[in-house]
Amino acid sequence: MTIFGVDIASGSPSSRQSPSYSLVILEGDASSNHHMISRHKLIRLIRERQPEIVAMDNVHELASDRRELINLLSRLPSATKLVQVTGGDKPEALVKVARWHGITFDRTNPLQEAEACARLAAKGVGAVLSAFEDRTWIKVSRRRSPGRGGWSQNRYSRKIHGAVKGLAREVERQLREAGLEYTSRAVEGLGGYTRAEFVVEAPRDKVHVDPGYYCDAQLKVQSIERAELQFKPLLQRRGYIIVGLDPGTTTGIAALSLSGELIDLVSARAMSSSDVIEWIAARGRPLVVATDVFPTPGAVEKVKRDFNSVLHSPGADVPAEEKIALAKEFGYKNDHERDALAAAVSAFKRHKNKFWQVEKKVPAEIDPDEVKALVVKGYSIENAIAEFLEPAAPEVRPAAPLEPTDTAPEAVALRSHKLKKSRERQKRAEQIEELKGLRRLKPLEAFSKEAVALAQDRWGLEKGDLVLLEDASGGGRNAADLLIAQGIEAVITDSDMAPATKEYFQESSIPVFSSQELPVQRIDGLPFVRPDDVDAAQARWTEQMRARRAERQAERLESIIQEYRVERRREEKRKQRQ
Repeated sequence: MTIFGVDIASGSPSSRQSPSYSLVILEGDASSNHHMISRHKLIRLIRERQPEIVAMDNVHELASDRRELINLLSRLPSATKLVQVTGGDKPEALVKVARWHGITFDRTNPLQEAEACARLAAKGVGAVLSAFEDRTWIKVSRRRSPGRGGWSQNRYSRKIHGAVKGLAREVERQLREAGLEYTSRAVEGLGGYTRAEFVVEAPRDKVHVDPGYYCDAQLKVQSIERAELQFKPLLQRRGYIIVGLDPGTTTGIAALSLSGELIDLVSARAMSSSDVIEWIAARGRPLVVATDVFPTPGAVEKVKRDFNSVLHSPGADVPAEEKIALAKEFGYKNDHERDALAAAVSAFKRHKNKFWQVEKKVPAEIDPDEVKALVVKGYSIENAIAEFLEPAAPEVRPAAPLEPTDTAPEAVALRSHKLKKSRERQKRAEQIEELKGLRRLKPLEAFSKEAVALAQDRWGLEKGDLVLLEDASGGGRNAADLLIAQGIEAVITDSDMAPATKEYFQESSIPVFSSQELPVQRIDGLPFVRPDDVDAAQARWTEQMRARRAERQAERLESIIQEYRVERRREEKRKQRQ
């Protein structure tokens, strides 16, 4: 995916000075920068590269008024989305949105703001500006007028009107073959149509009809303009769900919302693991995966791992009478659906009181389901809410006057205040580590080169450190290489990491654990883990890697044997032909 992050660098669309822009282009892990480019060049680059997204903190930085903005949108490639990452009709500050998603940047640097916009859009953050309806208007008309008259006027008119009718029929054929719904009307003329119009119930990028001139007829295709500009979410985020799973020859799956409402229920024979994963993913983000039997079936463990969810297990087999009581509220067709429902309902009831407390305590500006997710993962309600609040501004006391030096006094004071804060954090972490017998984690707010550098400055990353990656999304090999170069022992994540990046760490003999596999404790806001948990997780990982290597060796051996068998069969056939 190609994403353009854009920020205005100077000037304004409404001022006399022509605006200049900073542009950051993201393509996977690669990025390129363009600074102080004109609006004309920016639009030209968009038309040439045809990015999927052009991301900004304020779309009005591109145009001075509504009409100019609509004209600009009509010039962009039909598949390119103009995204305002700060939200739609009620945008938030870019700094706040970026912090929510673990992205930091210098507000005085337009290139960094542009990159922040691109990174947010890559995470699905923001709203798409829509100036056009999901309908397309097509007009077929005469390319030239038949003229005032003459002995051959009728023949000429029939020729032109016949060309219009022929082109209209061709358009109609293309729309029918594409399976598109449309309405049409035509104005009859001598020997054909003077014009024909179509309104197609599909956006312009889905209507593959090319405008242009066709002999005596011409064709126009354009989107139908909205009465008002509209913002739509870039990514329709599916909500968190609680999943109950009853695996077996016939698999039962139930999905509940965090308010305890039934989203969907299914039972089917011979569902593969991938079928189960796909069904669940289509209905939401599984926060809890639950079972009604003990010990936990391997199929349930696999689903839990694949989604990095929290497991709910009863600790002992649930009696049939209890399962009937749990599931009867919703109704079910068979025992498999009943067991899946019972598991999901039991998990919901376990967390119901906490969810209710969250609803009472959470501020209006914070999504309660995001707080509930952290609470399920082990946060206290207060700490979970604090994760989404702006940090309070520190009280700054006036400092004593400094002697004049070559360095600005304010900068010296700020640096001194920060090496002091860092020392205090380090000392406090060491005290907790020693008193409670825990191992400290060194946190990274985001998975980026900048976040690694910030952590190095704050905590001093060293060989053998355990790193807590609070947001594992968006990172690539470059950020991973910086951590690998420090000789860290392991990575613990609070969110999903891209499988390819996880594999890259493992190839360097660095395990990646979820915070469910290796429980994280927070004391005075600092993260710690129990040494015994680390040793156990390391042992499991080592065993998994050993089994994985053995499996790969077996696969390679099997491949060699298969190749040998194929070659032998070919040799036998050659001998028979001779």
